[in-house]
Amino acid sequence: MEENNKNPVKQYIDDLENKVKSGGATAEDFKNAFAELQRAKLKIQQLLEYKTLDNNDINNSYYSLYKKISGENFSDLVDKLHEIGRKNPNKGLKEAFKKQSYRLLRQIRTGNRDKVFYDFLRIFISSDEKFDNALVSAFKYPEDESFKVLIYSYLSGIIQ
Repeated sequence: MEENNKNPVKQYIDDLENKVKSGGATAEDFKNAFAELQRAKLKIQQLLEYKTLDNNDINNSYYSLYKKISGENFSDLVDKLHEIGRKNPNKGLKEAFKKQSYRLLRQIRTGNRDKVFYDFLRIFISSDEKFDNALVSAFKYPEDESFKVLIYSYLSGIIQ
């Protein structure tokens, strides 16, 4: 029992398990647990990035762990962006992206981030749709190839 007090993640999972066993677990409980896990993974990535930069040594164990977790988080974001695009119910937004798809694809391919962001924002505003935070995250990636994969993933979902 004392171990659970020292490990909040284990405590969280144990609480969820007890809810399942007692028949009181809801879908919302699982959604919350998964969201908390995702936030924890992102926070761990940020802390490892700081620790790696602090040590100024990319050949240490912090860096290899950072690469593993950042790769998993990147993969999760690819899937999430595709789902966001696929599940968006706004027909006007989907139609606007279809009309602009070739132009957007060309701009993405050439790495024209500012124009891509402008066009995305314009489409979202004209469709009276909220610009999702996960989509903003795609524009934050410093590597061009990562940016392209993330934006293509969203477009593949919304254009279908």
